[in-house]
Amino acid sequence: MNGEWVILSPRPVTVGECLVGAAATDPDLRIASLWDGGAVLLTSPHGGQLTVTVSRRLEHTGDAARILGTDVDPAVAAHWTEAHARGGEARDAEALITAIAAAADGHAHRLGAVERMPG
Repeated sequence: MNGEWVILSPRPVTVGECLVGAAATDPDLRIASLWDGGAVLLTSPHGGQLTVTVSRRLEHTGDAARILGTDVDPAVAAHWTEAHARGGEARDAEALITAIAAAADGHAHRLGAVERMPG
Protein backbone atom coordinates (compact mmCIF):
# COMPACT_ATOMS: atom_id res chain seq x y z
CA MET A 1 0.00 0.00 0.00
CA ASN A 2 1.44 3.33 -0.99
CA GLY A 3 0.56 6.39 1.02
CA GLU A 4 1.79 9.55 2.65
CA TRP A 5 1.20 10.71 6.19
CA VAL A 6 2.14 13.61 8.40
CA ILE A 7 2.79 13.31 12.11
CA LEU A 8 2.13 16.45 14.16
CA SER A 9 3.78 16.27 17.56
CA PRO A 10 4.91 18.51 20.41
CA ARG A 11 8.49 17.19 20.05
CA PRO A 12 10.50 15.86 17.12
CA VAL A 13 10.04 12.26 16.00
CA THR A 14 13.39 10.52 16.44
CA VAL A 15 14.71 7.05 15.71
CA GLY A 16 13.65 6.24 19.29
CA GLU A 17 9.97 6.78 18.49
CA CYS A 18 10.42 4.71 15.33
CA LEU A 19 11.87 1.87 17.44
CA VAL A 20 8.98 2.09 19.90
CA GLY A 21 6.48 2.02 17.03
CA ALA A 22 8.23 -0.93 15.40
CA ALA A 23 8.34 -2.89 18.66
CA ALA A 24 4.64 -2.23 19.25
CA THR A 25 3.52 -3.35 15.79
CA ASP A 26 6.03 -5.82 14.27
CA PRO A 27 9.22 -6.92 16.04
CA ASP A 28 10.55 -8.26 12.70
CA LEU A 29 10.84 -4.78 11.16
CA ARG A 30 14.34 -3.68 10.20
CA ILE A 31 15.42 -0.12 10.84
CA ALA A 32 18.12 1.83 8.99
CA SER A 33 19.25 5.43 8.79
CA LEU A 34 19.06 7.24 5.43
CA TRP A 35 20.59 10.42 4.05
CA ASP A 36 23.09 10.98 6.87
CA GLY A 37 20.35 10.85 9.48
CA GLY A 38 17.79 12.78 7.43
CA ALA A 39 15.33 9.89 7.53
CA VAL A 40 14.66 6.49 9.03
CA LEU A 41 13.73 3.51 6.83
CA LEU A 42 11.64 0.74 8.34
CA THR A 43 11.32 -2.41 6.22
CA SER A 44 9.13 -5.44 6.72
CA PRO A 45 10.12 -8.97 5.74
CA HIS A 46 6.72 -9.01 3.97
CA GLY A 47 7.79 -6.27 1.55
CA GLY A 48 6.45 -3.07 3.08
CA GLN A 49 8.64 -0.01 3.58
CA LEU A 50 8.11 3.17 5.56
CA THR A 51 10.38 6.19 5.33
CA VAL A 52 10.10 8.73 8.16
CA THR A 53 11.83 12.04 7.47
CA VAL A 54 13.47 14.23 10.08
CA SER A 55 10.98 16.48 11.91
CA ARG A 56 10.71 20.17 11.11
CA ARG A 57 9.65 22.75 13.65
CA LEU A 58 6.48 24.61 12.69
CA GLU A 59 6.58 28.35 13.17
CA HIS A 60 2.86 28.76 12.43
CA THR A 61 0.29 26.03 13.12
CA GLY A 62 -2.00 27.69 10.59
CA ASP A 63 0.25 26.32 7.85
CA ALA A 64 -0.40 22.76 9.05
CA ALA A 65 -4.14 23.39 9.25
CA ARG A 66 -4.19 24.80 5.72
CA ILE A 67 -2.24 21.88 4.23
CA LEU A 68 -4.17 19.19 6.10
CA GLY A 69 -7.56 20.84 5.62
CA THR A 70 -8.51 20.42 9.28
CA ASP A 71 -8.07 22.20 12.59
CA VAL A 72 -4.90 21.35 14.50
CA ASP A 73 -4.14 21.70 18.18
CA PRO A 74 -1.32 24.27 18.56
CA ALA A 75 -0.06 22.40 21.64
CA VAL A 76 0.48 19.25 19.56
CA ALA A 77 1.46 20.81 16.24
CA ALA A 78 4.96 22.04 17.11
CA HIS A 79 6.73 19.59 14.75
CA TRP A 80 5.87 18.26 11.28
CA THR A 81 7.20 14.83 10.29
CA GLU A 82 6.49 13.19 6.95
CA ALA A 83 6.11 9.44 6.48
CA HIS A 84 5.96 7.66 3.12
CA ALA A 85 4.75 4.05 2.86
CA ARG A 86 5.39 1.72 -0.07
CA GLY A 87 4.17 -1.85 -0.47
CA GLY A 88 2.75 -3.97 2.31
CA GLU A 89 -0.72 -3.91 3.81
CA ALA A 90 -2.53 -0.63 4.47
CA ARG A 91 -3.47 -1.64 8.02
CA ASP A 92 0.19 -2.45 8.82
CA ALA A 93 1.39 0.98 7.63
CA GLU A 94 -1.40 2.75 9.52
CA ALA A 95 -0.70 0.79 12.70
CA LEU A 96 3.03 1.57 12.52
CA ILE A 97 2.55 5.27 11.79
CA THR A 98 -0.06 5.57 14.54
CA ALA A 99 2.33 3.87 17.02
CA ILE A 100 5.20 6.19 16.03
CA ALA A 101 2.94 9.24 16.40
CA ALA A 102 1.73 8.06 19.81
CA ALA A 103 5.33 7.53 20.97
CA ALA A 104 5.97 11.22 20.15
CA ASP A 105 2.72 12.28 21.89
CA GLY A 106 1.37 13.32 18.50
CA HIS A 107 -1.23 12.47 15.87
CA ALA A 108 -0.93 10.97 12.39
CA HIS A 109 -2.79 12.47 9.44
CA ARG A 110 -3.11 10.69 6.11
CA LEU A 111 -2.49 13.17 3.31
CA GLY A 112 -5.49 13.43 1.07
CA ALA A 113 -7.80 12.42 3.95
CA VAL A 114 -9.56 14.90 6.19
CA GLU A 115 -9.91 12.80 9.33
CA ARG A 116 -7.16 12.37 11.90
CA MET A 117 -5.96 8.85 12.64
CA PRO A 118 -6.13 7.81 16.31
CA GLY A 119 -2.87 7.96 18.19
